[in-house]
Amino acid sequence: MAWESILQQQSAWSAERAEELRLSSEDALTLYDDAPLHQLMSAAHNRRIAMHGPSKVTYLVDRNINYTNVCTINCQFCSFYRPPGHDETYTQSLEEISGRIAALEEIGGVRILMQGGVNPELPFEWYETLLSHIRTNHPSIAIDCFSPI
Repeated sequence: MAWESILQQQSAWSAERAEELRLSSEDALTLYDDAPLHQLMSAAHNRRIAMHGPSKVTYLVDRNINYTNVCTINCQFCSFYRPPGHDETYTQSLEEISGRIAALEEIGGVRILMQGGVNPELPFEWYETLLSHIRTNHPSIAIDCFSPI
């Protein structure tokens, strides 16, 4: 389906038709690849007004947490990492990470993005413990993390 048709169909949005008019992955990709940005922005603005009225704007408050900068991959685009043994390496403790999440919660934050290096000193269980700790101590926080290499 052409991007014009997708946006036209989406302009008929209503609460009663919300599920029916949910974008498919294919339609979202078409819009991303082909729709002019100004027309996509206009459609998003109109959808927001239809969903929430003209005086309400929604957004997410989130935080990026880098749990370690120790990495052995040496990606050419990354200026963030430090090799094991470098004097600028760090790995945050569960308490440090939890403190950053608590600070986010205090200002109404709802989501974290966690990224870090490929640290050979962190076993798989460290990541399981980290996620369990966050889920237990910060159950209202959505977690996005561990991008693929």
